[in-house]
Amino acid sequence: MELQWALANYGRRFPLIQAGEVGRSIHGVYLVYHDGNPERPLLIGDGNIGEHLRAISRDPDLMICSVFGMLRATWAAVPARYSEGVKNFLVGELEPVIRSSLGSAAPVPVNLPQYKAL
Repeated sequence: MELQWALANYGRRFPLIQAGEVGRSIHGVYLVYHDGNPERPLLIGDGNIGEHLRAISRDPDLMICSVFGMLRATWAAVPARYSEGVKNFLVGELEPVIRSSLGSAAPVPVNLPQYKAL
């Protein structure tokens, strides 16, 4: 499956707080990074993008990671029936720092988000 990863100006990831507003009402998968290690995601999730990213931006346990660099996010719209499988694939490929439990869906291969240096 070919995904269209959301990027801000100049092909960079969105700052986390802005991402929660821009990604509202979109269902799919999301990845959160910090600038200190921009190639390995902190976490990967699926569901309502805006809702999840706004919750993450208010979570003090996750916001502590911002001491390593600005928290940023990217996401892609994915039909609900595939989102768990896409998330499972991304977790397996990218090995996020914070591992979430994997669902029972078979991994659905997708293109990985590209990183563009700041």
